[in-house]
Amino acid sequence: MNERTKSIHSLVFLLQKNNCCEALLPVFLPGWRFYYVKKTKKKGKCMDFEQFKEELASSVKEIMYSKYGMEVEVEARTMEKMNSSYEALTVKPEDSIIGVNLNATALYQQYEKGIDIDVITSKAAELAESALNSRPDFDIDSFKDYSKMKRWH
Repeated sequence: MNERTKSIHSLVFLLQKNNCCEALLPVFLPGWRFYYVKKTKKKGKCMDFEQFKEELASSVKEIMYSKYGMEVEVEARTMEKMNSSYEALTVKPEDSIIGVNLNATALYQQYEKGIDIDVITSKAAELAESALNSRPDFDIDSFKDYSKMKRWH
């Protein structure tokens, strides 16, 4: 392996190690003693947290409809929990006020570790579908009706 090839291998390794969003593609020009480096987008590991949440929300909504036949609303919100907080996506059927929260912060940490976005969105949609279908069935309107609540007192 000559010096030029060693340099290219080192450069590509460094980019892969740092999960760089842009990869450098060496192009050798015939008869030249140097190479041209062309930038190209590499799939994945390029999204910041806000882009990740948007992608997660749209993908979960699409999967919930295409795979499970459920039309859902997906909203981002901050959840406060026991002296800590996290960013969540609330998934709820369009005709309901009750939904399930997906911890977007934890899912993004998985993404940063190298888990593919398609795997994350698929598992998140599967979790949401399971939670929505196993939720307790009760009449939420009775909790809003003061005259019914007054009789229980």
